[in-house]
Parts: sequence; C-alpha cells; structure tokens
Amino acid sequence: MLRNKFLKNNLVYLSSISLGGLLGYLFHFTLSHQLSVGQYGEFQTIISLNMILGVVFSAVSYFIIKQSAVFALHNDRDGQAHFLGYVMKKFRYLVLSFSVLFLLFLPVIKNALHLEDYWGIMAVGFSMAIGFYYSFYSNSLQGWNDFVGLSAAAG
Repeated sequence: MLRNKFLKNNLVYLSSISLGGLLGYLFHFTLSHQLSVGQYGEFQTIISLNMILGVVFSAVSYFIIKQSAVFALHNDRDGQAHFLGYVMKKFRYLVLSFSVLFLLFLPVIKNALHLEDYWGIMAVGFSMAIGFYYSFYSNSLQGWNDFVGLSAAAG
C-alpha cells in the first residue's frame, strides 16, 4: 500500500490533518474550562471572523496550487521561485490595503460583535496577513506533491 506515492502522500497528509484536529479539540476543551462563558463566546466570535475572512484568501490558494502543479510537472524550480516572488509582490498591496481597512473598521467591528477589547480583532487581522503569505509557500508544496514537507510546515 505504501509503495503507491498517491496513497502514501494522502496518508501523511490525512494523518497530519487528524493530529491537528485532535490538538485543536484538546485546545478548545482546555480553554473552555479556563474562560468564563462570556469570554469563551468572544473567543468563538473571533475565530468565526477569522474563518469567514479566510474564505476570501482560499481562492488565491487554489490558484497557487494549480500553477505550482504545472511547474512541478515540468520540474521547473526556478520558474516556481520566480512565480512566488511575482505573486508575493503583486499581493503586497492587497494585504496592505486589507490591513489598513481592517484597522479603520476596527471600532465598527468591535461594536457590532459586542466585544470588550480590540486585542482579539487585531490578532485576527495580524494572523490573516501573516497566514496569507505563509499560504504561498504551503500551497506551492501542495502543488509539488511534497506532502511530507507540507505536513512538517503545517505542524
């Protein structure tokens, strides 16, 4: 079974996803016992906001995976490096614009979600900006079918 590269890659990938899900479950279980009901509700609101905004960036992820798979098919590592540099340069202004708009609408978001402070929302914006750039590299590993490297980078 493990001689088939497709099955081996999927086994590694699914194992790392399962481990991540288990650790996430343990994190929420531990956190729910340490926070009050209101604080845990705010925490879940912030996580939901992060997930909703993550949907927007997932379209870019699929584009990078598709292009990286073409570079992998031709074993063109230099082309992949130039492509990542080009994409990062083009999306720099988009991420900067998103960050500025996010900071401008911070009071509106805080009031609409009935949160106590700004730190959680600012953490969401910061994690989105950093995660967006990180996804360029993780998606290129996925396009190259380097699931061991992808799992190591995700862990």
